[in-house]
Formats: sequence, C-alpha cells, structure tokens
Amino acid sequence: MATTYSYTLKTCFRDQSDIITAIVADWTAQKTVDAVTYESKYTQVVQLDAAGSSPISYGTLDEATLKTWYENKLSTKKTVTDVSGNSTPDTRTIEEETKQALDADIEGQIYDKGVQDNTFIPKSGLPFGSS
Repeated sequence: MATTYSYTLKTCFRDQSDIITAIVADWTAQKTVDAVTYESKYTQVVQLDAAGSSPISYGTLDEATLKTWYENKLSTKKTVTDVSGNSTPDTRTIEEETKQALDADIEGQIYDKGVQDNTFIPKSGLPFGSS
C-alpha cells in the first residue's frame, strides 16, 4: 500500500540571455489499494537561483546537469512570509510538498471510489444526546 513516485523533466524556461530560470517536471504517483491502482499526476515548475558569475551556456547543458539542478532544488524549502513581512523557511521541502499534493489527490480518489461503491456511507449525528 506504499505510494510510488516518479518524475520526468518536461521543459525549462530561459531568459533572453539563454540563462535557465526554471525547470518544469511532470510527477506521477501510484498507489494500489484492494487490487485497484490509483494514479495522480502533477506538473511542477521550480524556479532556479540566479546564475553565478560564469553561467553555463544553454547549448552545452545536458540532461544530467539539469536533473542535478532540479534535485538540488527539491531538497530546499520555500520561504514563507507573514503579514508583518517576517520571513522563515517552510516546514517542508519542495519534494515533500509535491508528494503531499499527490497523496491528497490519491486519497480523494480512494474516498470517491468508496462513496461510489457504498463502502463509505456518511452518517450524521452526535455520539451523545438524542438521536
């Protein structure tokens, strides 16, 4: 009943100087419950840090380099800013956030199937007082 995750790099965005500014990946998650396989897909855009003093030429980049850049960004945390302007790192990494979104979609599919199959029949009422 474990969820499996995978992703493929789809494309990247670059500026007028051919410096890559973002990488786009397509994620897929699968989970099998009671012999039924559920699948969720998610397209993610990850912004890269600003290029250093000697950026790599776009034409010389290879898949391994882009994948390394992407994986390095997945392990970072977004910055959360409150209404007062105070900034702090998020509690989850970008990868954890992505997997949580995929899991939530799969759990919704599992619930919907249970409702359709009448295995999840919602009941209302309080456990005390008159019924």
